[in-house]
Amino acid sequence: MATMTLPASCTKTEWERIVRKGRKLIKQKSSIQFALGDLVIDALAGHPRGHGEVAEVIVLLARQIGANPGTLRTYYETAVQWPVGKRREDVCFSVHSTLAYVRSRFVLIRKDPFDPVSGERR
Repeated sequence: MATMTLPASCTKTEWERIVRKGRKLIKQKSSIQFALGDLVIDALAGHPRGHGEVAEVIVLLARQIGANPGTLRTYYETAVQWPVGKRREDVCFSVHSTLAYVRSRFVLIRKDPFDPVSGERR
């Protein structure tokens, strides 16, 4: 395993605690991003699409919840490509988003990539 680089101002124990907390927050952020994308899916469920309905729902919802419409669209587009049962809670939203239109995404998401910083597969 590779040695974790520490800032000069922190002990190893302090830094590991900060990194653990940061990883936990990233998981929460990913969960919220998917939840917002799923909210758009719910708003569209059972309604016709094809003549700007998706864009209209995204813009209206974004304005009313205080979100950026482009960001909300990204959350929606990613959530649509990743059914709940195929998502990995321990993999950040940005990885899901990057793989969203890759045909083999469901296979790729199961493989833990090597993290050169920690020296772990995660």
